Amino acid sequence: MEIDATVFNPTQHLRDIIRIVLGVDVRNAKSRHRHVVNARMIYAHILHKGGWGYSSIGRAMVKHHATIIHYVKNFDNYLMSDPELRRSYTEIKNSFDGDITDQLYLSEDELKKELILLRKENKSLSLHITNLEEELRSVVYNNKRLKDIYKIVEQRTNIGTEEEVKWAINRMYNGL
Repeated sequence: MEIDATVFNPTQHLRDIIRIVLGVDVRNAKSRHRHVVNARMIYAHILHKGGWGYSSIGRAMVKHHATIIHYVKNFDNYLMSDPELRRSYTEIKNSFDGDITDQLYLSEDELKKELILLRKENKSLSLHITNLEEELRSVVYNNKRLKDIYKIVEQRTNIGTEEEVKWAINRMYNGL
């Protein structure tokens, strides 16, 4: 099965996984903290193993290609000596590999089931939106109807006298 580049962007997909797992945006993070550098190294290593060139990875990360060469060249040494890097790499790599398979290689029956579920959810959400719109219209109508009264109360009520005004309005309505 051929992957359509307009539908699936592996660099963005991997960035999203790293952001979720490590909390680091490899494209915009400017820090040299260990966890940020680890995230960049993992990103560069996975893409390089996937056939991406150093310059392409560098453009995706807004880094010079020499930095990417350094990351890829030293990655295995760091991986052997840093258990946190090893754990993060394993989790990200498994997620990256697993997500692609799950999303792109569904059978026709699985796609049909997914479509049916999405249609049901769409109908349910449409009904919910319709109910919320009706509720909003009701609130807006009531606000328009009482807008002038609210404005008078707001303008003439001094700060700290809200409780007295509430009691006065209540007494007034009880007398009507």
